[in-house]
Amino acid sequence: ESTVSESNLATECAEVMGWTPRSKYWEANTFNWFTNKDKEDGIMEDHDRYDDEDRRNYQEGGMEQIMRICIDRALEFQLAAFVGSSAEYADFSSTNEDHYDAVKRPTVLQKFNYDNTPNETALVQIEAALTNEEALTVQAIAFCVKEYFEDTNFEYRSFSQKDDDEQIDGNYCTYMDHFMQIFAPGISAQMKNVAYLAWQEADGWNGKYEDPKTLGVRTTEHLHYKQRGRVSFHDDPDSVYTIVVSLRRPEEYIGGEFLVADWEGNEMQRVFKGPRLSAVVFVSEELLHAVGDITGGIRETFATELWVHDDVTYGPNGRPTPDAWESFLEDLKELVNETNNEPESEL
Repeated sequence: ESTVSESNLATECAEVMGWTPRSKYWEANTFNWFTNKDKEDGIMEDHDRYDDEDRRNYQEGGMEQIMRICIDRALEFQLAAFVGSSAEYADFSSTNEDHYDAVKRPTVLQKFNYDNTPNETALVQIEAALTNEEALTVQAIAFCVKEYFEDTNFEYRSFSQKDDDEQIDGNYCTYMDHFMQIFAPGISAQMKNVAYLAWQEADGWNGKYEDPKTLGVRTTEHLHYKQRGRVSFHDDPDSVYTIVVSLRRPEEYIGGEFLVADWEGNEMQRVFKGPRLSAVVFVSEELLHAVGDITGGIRETFATELWVHDDVTYGPNGRPTPDAWESFLEDLKELVNETNNEPESEL
């Protein structure tokens, strides 16, 4: 019985959840595209993966309805698997009257300083960055994004020019971007809150970098590492903060430790594999980091990068560079101007 107009519903809901689009174009270019099935003529015929049920749902509510049904089913499956295999269910069960009181709040586990500048914080580790429900939701959304948008939002991302036969230097990445803000805006807000907690612990990140809450979401990624995988040392250029949440328990995979190096590339400390739902937060361009060899099991994480630009909307899929983002905004501005000049009867 909300009195909010439908056109403002996305923004109003996001504000209630604690996340707000940082500019007006976000809603116009993401939410309206996603809910208007007429914007993507022939989409059902373009992909063999769509079945008759998908086509019916598309006709009724566009891609939004298809994704919502997929996420509901995937979340139900994830929950059933979690309940069936985890002793943590006692804290997770919604039948527990003390459930919401029992949910842990994000807290600082520890921080690491640079060896060559011991007074400056390199990395902060946060416990309980996500709740169980939020982690399962991330996994469900990632599954559905890959299911329906594999061509544009999923890739094997290599971190070396040539992978050898013995090791896979890279990860399997599902770009979740605007899907998180549409279907789980509270999680996007939580990632900024976690970054802010780390920022405070790091003395305003050594007095050199902005408050994370003032920044935009550049990319949100579901990262999957198979056995024999690894990632070489690298930084995250053009972003300000990186937040990486573990979605697996340490005993579920062998190896795969998070490694950090100083500015000269000298490995400093082997950061132990954090507990499930914990996060590591660091300055994106400053910290060289890597993932050690995985010799068994599967490593799975949820990564968010914040930058000085606005939240990435539908359009520049993946992890846009600043130039690509500015080009996208110019194209969008040109499209809006052209539309505004059209006679009303033709809009």
